[in-house]
Amino acid sequence: MHRGAGRTSGRRREVLRAGARLLAVSCDSKYALRAYAQQGGYSFDLLADFWPHGEVADAYGAFDAELGRPVRASFIIDGRGLIRADIRSEPGSPRPLQAYLDALKEMPSE
Repeated sequence: MHRGAGRTSGRRREVLRAGARLLAVSCDSKYALRAYAQQGGYSFDLLADFWPHGEVADAYGAFDAELGRPVRASFIIDGRGLIRADIRSEPGSPRPLQAYLDALKEMPSE
């Protein structure tokens, strides 16, 4: 996990106001994710894509098989399960928080 999840969590009120739910998916084990959440004081759901390794990331086109790891990607998914935004960044670079907020504003009302 990367500290970018904490930045998004810090704007949780805005995410909730948009009627959204924040989830994070990582190829780390559930034990590593639990420690990460406790250390960071995060209360949003952290989901493990540990085994089969990266299967969920691969399904979203966000797994680099050559490197054996997911790429840095976030998805805004509506209540019907449709991807409304795909936000990506290079390793070590945070995804722009404003991109999340803009995508949430553009979401159609359910």
